[in-house]
Amino acid sequence: MKRLLMSGCSLFLFLLLSNFHTSRNALQAQRPRYAISLKVSQLNFKDHPLLQSSAFASSKNQWLLIGGRTEGFHGLTSPSTVFSTDNANQFLWVLDSKTQQTWKLPIDKKLPYAAQLSASSSEYFQEGDILYIVGGYGGFTQESKQANYTFPQMLVFRVSALIEAIKQGGNINNALLYSIESPFLQVSGGELTKIQDSFYLVFGHNYTSTYEAGRNGIYTEAIRKFSIKDNKLADTLSYTDNAAPSRYHRRDFTLAPIMADNTIGLCVLGGVFTNTDDGWTHPVYLTAKKNEEKVWLDAKFSQTTNQYTCASFTIYDKKNKENCMVLMGGIGQNQYNAQTKKWENGDKGAKLPFVKSISQIYFAKGNTSEFVQIPNEYAEMPDFLGANALFIPDEKMLYNQKFIDAGKLKQQDTFVGYLYGGIKATAATSSTFSPTMVNNKLYEVFVKKIK
Repeated sequence: MKRLLMSGCSLFLFLLLSNFHTSRNALQAQRPRYAISLKVSQLNFKDHPLLQSSAFASSKNQWLLIGGRTEGFHGLTSPSTVFSTDNANQFLWVLDSKTQQTWKLPIDKKLPYAAQLSASSSEYFQEGDILYIVGGYGGFTQESKQANYTFPQMLVFRVSALIEAIKQGGNINNALLYSIESPFLQVSGGELTKIQDSFYLVFGHNYTSTYEAGRNGIYTEAIRKFSIKDNKLADTLSYTDNAAPSRYHRRDFTLAPIMADNTIGLCVLGGVFTNTDDGWTHPVYLTAKKNEEKVWLDAKFSQTTNQYTCASFTIYDKKNKENCMVLMGGIGQNQYNAQTKKWENGDKGAKLPFVKSISQIYFAKGNTSEFVQIPNEYAEMPDFLGANALFIPDEKMLYNQKFIDAGKLKQQDTFVGYLYGGIKATAATSSTFSPTMVNNKLYEVFVKKIK
């Protein structure tokens, strides 16, 4: 077929390429339901951490930050310093968004789980006053000079007690409810969530050495499901792919909650890397109907950009039973050229550049579609922001504690939360001359409902 196209089917090739560009243009012409925008917040914390890839929890107006890194992109050119523990977060932080006060507590190296508290790309989930932290990549001990280990442990904290211990400079051991150690939990770069009584540890990998370009960790290629009984793992099973190579070979993706058939489900968007070192474009869903759970890949839909983990949230429209998953910036397979008004793959030959795109990905009645905001009609990110950043929702805007409630949105900019931390790039592709760093600005995120 390839030889036929090259030798005698130039018309067919022209039509094929034309359809590609048409589909991208049609994608932009699709009517969006919302307009997303950001602006710098007026909150002025006197001392706040510059972090990316950290774990997060909240209690009333107080934000809890654990782990993560204090540098931008880790780089690949200096093997002896990549993922240096000097750039790991060595403090536990509390920020009060009402009083704009901050507190920090140095991690006690005598704690048996101290090294894990400095890890990055941990999986975490908050349920009420309980925070679950799983895995993460960091130094095996507090004396390690570089990250070289994925932790096989879950730490379970009472959030309010941990916040109080940090504020009082006390012993955080009193806030630790229990811990569980298992190879089943030895994952970083994945995501953790809970639906009813079951936990889901989604994709990710196990990297147990210092980081080297071209060297891969062991990808789980699975959604690992489990429950906790008597402070121990129970009911473990793994959803895997029947294709080879596995289409679940993913880490550093965005995990979005969805509603389907009046039941909470999951959507995995993007992730890296394919066998051609690109980002994944077909979403993976976990949905349930009549207590029958299934995991499936939507091969009919291809995500345009925002493939790498980024600040995100889901808007749920109860009336129309429609999900809108919003992805803000990060890293994407395609970037939009405002001068040529075309989508370009990569950045002048470099794959997966930093992007300013804001994607709205819709899921309803088993179908996926998207609208990518293009300037000047719609806002894009104010800079190359969003990768490994946090979205902190305004709790007054939530439905079922997981979704932005579409019924609370208006036909004017409505505040829905903050974008905190993450990586800021100075160009689409980082280099010595175009460095990256941690984003030092707090942004307010707004959603406007479109008629």
